[in-house]
Amino acid sequence: MIKLKDLLNEGKVLSVFDFDDTIAKSDAWIYVVNKGRNIKKLDPAQFAVYSPKPGETFDFKDFDRAIRNPRLIKKNAQLLRKQLSKARKASRGTRKVTILTARRLGAPVTSFLKSVGIDAYVVPLGSADPQLKADWIEDQIKKGYDTVYFMDDSNKNIAAVNNMLTRYPNVTSITKLIKEDILTEGKLGDCYQAGGRLIMNFFGDKDHKLVHGMVNGQGQLEGMRYGHCWVESRNTIMDHSNGRKLEVPKQVYYTLGRVNPKECKYYTPSEAAKWMSEDGTWGPWEISGDTVMAEDIPDEKPEVGKQDLKIPNSELRKIQTFL
Repeated sequence: MIKLKDLLNEGKVLSVFDFDDTIAKSDAWIYVVNKGRNIKKLDPAQFAVYSPKPGETFDFKDFDRAIRNPRLIKKNAQLLRKQLSKARKASRGTRKVTILTARRLGAPVTSFLKSVGIDAYVVPLGSADPQLKADWIEDQIKKGYDTVYFMDDSNKNIAAVNNMLTRYPNVTSITKLIKEDILTEGKLGDCYQAGGRLIMNFFGDKDHKLVHGMVNGQGQLEGMRYGHCWVESRNTIMDHSNGRKLEVPKQVYYTLGRVNPKECKYYTPSEAAKWMSEDGTWGPWEISGDTVMAEDIPDEKPEVGKQDLKIPNSELRKIQTFL
């Protein structure tokens, strides 16, 4: 397998990084518009795989503003920093490192990166058309860059660049698709309380269910089976654990987590409120058995789904008003 460190040694090297959901996450949405009305909103990860229906257009207004609640994706930012460091030490004109973003304005990206100590050249394309990224990289190849590294969270952008690169067999390249591990838990391990708080926003709506179920983890939890909590509505999963606001198709979530409905407990908002009121905890309330649960996972793993956490009295009283 070709590794980046092996090929970034000779020739003219171009390193290109996407920004949103590659270097950083932020509270920004792409709005799907039909007949002048916003009919849904997508985060960058959802937009990367979204296929518009006839008559739908997109509104990217959130991306023309100052970046809201930015969160650096540390491992990717570290790679960016390394390439910038190499570029500063290299002979003039032999290395270029660029943030290539679909945003219309580059200033918000530049400002945020400088705030975290990253001084990078930002190129705003003003469009989400994947071909524009491919064309920009091709222009750099024509200027003599013979080694290309491209990192992006959109499979459409990766496909467009890969297709362009087939015309340049002498160019050494790596294109890396960033994939978000959906079923991971951070140190907070707050899935039960996050799910419990979320379901109360849908009180009276029987389409939304709080789910306590067993999942197969990803990332550092790969191969582990553990208790998890989420909210689902028909064909959409909402997982707000650990500060995320993840919304993905149910089929994708169940497939990745190897979720078996027989290992799940489903609660309407009113049923969840009753359990919270009577038990005084966020859960889980009924799941038990031979499957490894959160407290059995070794400490060196990120904590997952802390169980039986008491609900603060102030929140408990509020929940009881629904009953």
